Amino acid sequence: MELLKVENLSKAFANTEILKGISFDLKQGETISIIGSSGSGKTTLLRCLTFLERADKGKMILNQNQVYDFEKDTSYETIRKQFGLVFQQFHLFPQYTALENVCLALKLNGAQEAEEKGMRLLEEMGLKEKADFYPYQLSGGQQQRVAIARALALEPEILCFDEPTSALDPELTQEVLRALKNLRAQNKTMMIVTHEIAFARNISDQVLFMDEGRIVEKGSAEEVIDHPKEERTKAFLRHMIG
Repeated sequence: MELLKVENLSKAFANTEILKGISFDLKQGETISIIGSSGSGKTTLLRCLTFLERADKGKMILNQNQVYDFEKDTSYETIRKQFGLVFQQFHLFPQYTALENVCLALKLNGAQEAEEKGMRLLEEMGLKEKADFYPYQLSGGQQQRVAIARALALEPEILCFDEPTSALDPELTQEVLRALKNLRAQNKTMMIVTHEIAFARNISDQVLFMDEGRIVEKGSAEEVIDHPKEERTKAFLRHMIG
């Protein structure tokens, strides 16, 4: 079932167009990887989808019936709750333990048994024994997995990841990639901005290649990564893979 349809999403800062008519579909349980050079608009796309930035125009359609028009609609809290975002830099609250970071949004939303749910999520991330640790006591990979647990806490329909391994060394990167593979095995619907091309090939139902604010090529991992058609895609992959 088609969970998300994005139509003609556009965004400019001052006089510079960052997104230029982005359109794509995402099915329930599907994983999309978004690849492209720095500055191609990947992060801005996620920030617009999660309302950290407001797109100038375009529409999002959730579950084929919930339509949000960026030019007309102003109230976005209902649709925003359908998305969870995991950042590059973790953004954990340093004064709270791992468990408290995961439970904070649950408690603010009046959820019952927040701590029990938080512990369950930390256990899923392999961090049950770190529940009472503060962020400074955790490795980068552990902090990122706490951030993933936090994003899962409110049960969003779509999980968005913005370069979730970019701040990590190779060993810690593997910890986070394993966590994402586990989510994929649970049929979570995900959008992942990544420079990890091999990972994108292995985990993705779809790959979007972005360049200068546009989707240049999209399709299966085999189509886009292994057999790209567009010269710009080929040049990018030669640079990334060698």
